[in-house]
Amino acid sequence: MAVISLRNQDGNATNELSDIDFKSRILLSGFNGKPVATARVRLLTRDDTYLLDARETTNVGFPDKHQTVEISELHLAKGLSSKVIYALFQHIVVSCVTAKRPNVLVLAKAEHNAAMEFMGFSELHIATTNQRCWCTNAITAMTGRKVQTLAWITVWKDVAIQLTENNILQLSGTEKILLKINILIGRILRLLNWE
Repeated sequence: MAVISLRNQDGNATNELSDIDFKSRILLSGFNGKPVATARVRLLTRDDTYLLDARETTNVGFPDKHQTVEISELHLAKGLSSKVIYALFQHIVVSCVTAKRPNVLVLAKAEHNAAMEFMGFSELHIATTNQRCWCTNAITAMTGRKVQTLAWITVWKDVAIQLTENNILQLSGTEKILLKINILIGRILRLLNWE
């Protein structure tokens, strides 16, 4: 996974970039030496606006901006396994939790709907041209709340265990119990060869 900053070689933003691009980073995921997925990541401040028009974001349950990471321009190479998008979002979620920004807001094309739902994202039902708006709380997803057990095992289990063991993911008592239950279910499924 590579992170690309949108700046000139001298460190200054190019004149062609908007403020959104200047504050963004591009994640580039590769497989066998070839780029297979990209996403634009932006850490919002209280003064920033969402990429969606401000009129569209009122009263739809958007999270606080200063606790949000906004993902847009999500592109995947055709014909790849859904594991590519899972790996990309695992990286994004680790960055979110580390930066104390648990909320992930995603603008994605309809072709990514199944993957977004599987990972535990909720659609915000905002009318946009050809994209859907999705949101999740990274801690909620990683502890297995609002995510099916198979999805949690497939996408979030290893990330959640790693962040918990390294004391990066701080969980409440209930969240710790839920995480342990999901880990136990994962082990049972592995023994039964269902994972």
